[in-house]
Amino acid sequence: MDLKNKKIGIWGFGVVGKSVTKYLINKLLNTPEFEQKSYINSKTSQIQILDKRELTEQEKTYLKHNKITFVNQGDSQAFENFLENNDLIVTSAGIDLRNYKKYSHKFISELDIFFKEFSSGPIVGITGTVGKTTITHMLDQIIKHQNINIWTGGNIGAGVLDVLENNLAPDLVLLELSSFQLELCQTFAPDLAIWTNFFPNHLDKHSNLQEYFMAKMQILAHQTTDQFALLPISLIDQLQPFIQTQITQKESPTAISTSNTNTSITNTSITNTSTTNPIQIKSKLYFFSENKPTKELIDKLRPQDALLYLDHNDQNTVIKLSQKQDASNNQQNYNTETIGSIEQIDKLAEFTFRENLLIIFGSLYIFSKIVNKTLALSDACSAKATDGMHKYTKNNITTSLAKLADPNAINFAEIDPLACQVEHRLEKVASINSIEFYNDSKATTISSTIAAVQKLASKNKPIILILGGLSKGVDRSPMISEIKKYVKLVISFGKEAEIIKNMCEQANLPCQSIEILDKLILEKSSPEQLVLGKLLLEQAVKASFLAAQLNDQILLSPSGSSYDLFKDYQERGRIFKQIVLGLTDKTTLKK
Repeated sequence: MDLKNKKIGIWGFGVVGKSVTKYLINKLLNTPEFEQKSYINSKTSQIQILDKRELTEQEKTYLKHNKITFVNQGDSQAFENFLENNDLIVTSAGIDLRNYKKYSHKFISELDIFFKEFSSGPIVGITGTVGKTTITHMLDQIIKHQNINIWTGGNIGAGVLDVLENNLAPDLVLLELSSFQLELCQTFAPDLAIWTNFFPNHLDKHSNLQEYFMAKMQILAHQTTDQFALLPISLIDQLQPFIQTQITQKESPTAISTSNTNTSITNTSITNTSTTNPIQIKSKLYFFSENKPTKELIDKLRPQDALLYLDHNDQNTVIKLSQKQDASNNQQNYNTETIGSIEQIDKLAEFTFRENLLIIFGSLYIFSKIVNKTLALSDACSAKATDGMHKYTKNNITTSLAKLADPNAINFAEIDPLACQVEHRLEKVASINSIEFYNDSKATTISSTIAAVQKLASKNKPIILILGGLSKGVDRSPMISEIKKYVKLVISFGKEAEIIKNMCEQANLPCQSIEILDKLILEKSSPEQLVLGKLLLEQAVKASFLAAQLNDQILLSPSGSSYDLFKDYQERGRIFKQIVLGLTDKTTLKK
């Protein structure tokens, strides 16, 4: 990826667009030194911004000051010129590129720019349909507690190029990554890739499940044999055609599994692309399973791979690692060892799932391998005292990062569980008249809502579920069938409220739909839309409260995106909390 003498377009002026713009401006202004070591020529490169919204006065002043032109996407001719005239285009996550395949050779990923420039420490990338924010946030808090200089961003928080633009030099970079960020990657290769799970999602912007899967695959596609990945065991068959040095199974199912310990949704088929797609997974693979694996499952591993799982007994639950050894006399040998106890981190389970705790401990265990290996190489290089040998690898492990060399040495008991709570994810808001309210606005997928319902169902208290938002092309009826054994009433609201109600009626699940007063308002983004959103959500909350009885649980877990009524799921969650905290008791609602 050579950016010299190029016209560079930035499509979208949000978090990603601003991060890329600031980075390029900083480098373009720092001309002599930068031109010698990098791939941008400040004298001939140009930057242009494209967005569908009107910029604020502050944004306009910023671009004008830096001699950057702005194109409004609403101007069709200017939009076409933007696509035609720019040599390379950095696109923001979430932009639907399917109608612009003519220009696909121009689209580049911010992750590839970051990967080329960043060299101060290891990179951990986290993706998955569900749970990536929780895993990212909890790992961030645990590692920060060890007084390690960590930088966290990506799909949450700051744009990835901010770490370069601000001249930061963290010991470790932790990135949450969506399928939209990954799909354009050509070089990005995290030292540890974590893939939490895979379920149907974003089918409004990915043409099919196959396309969505292949976008996620990019987190593994460019890794080397010295790098690591942590993956759910449910994906082992689907990954098989792409794994270098094929694993034992020769038959390759073409179905992507959409079930794990938290869900039970019907499988969805995809097309096997192993003969047409050049991806070869070279990294060391660690799979995880909440349950003890069968021999047949372990047989599918390569000798260099391993499986982490929970082994339950009367005293406690331990974390075990099983690895296939080289066969002798046609007999397959296995090495299984206990590497930790779930009780070490079980106090965090109040806010998340045990499988997430296994992923967290497994991540730290794998990272200890990276740290110890790099420290050993560093010592060997230092002993030789050869010029430049300290640069033997892209990752230079510092003394502070060596604290992660043993995950069992981390005192999880000292970590405040509240610090690991992710806002808008199974967040307990209040208890009013012995009725508990939970904010799970971040649940924008059916798998997230199923997981939340099952988590609260373990408390053995009835659940009233508030559903809404946009389905993103995913059929919600399997979710309705799955949750009806746990939920006594559904309250639906928003643009798809009637669709949800019809699905509930077909499944014999009681549902009350909040009437939309003016459907036309839902077709545009405006102040009136937010007013309507607040009104409908308030009606949904009050309806659920009136229907609730002693010890019931009221859960906002919409299973859809927020864009029919709100700016994002955070705004939806904040308004929900404001409404709940404004309640007193039922008598005020009946007046």
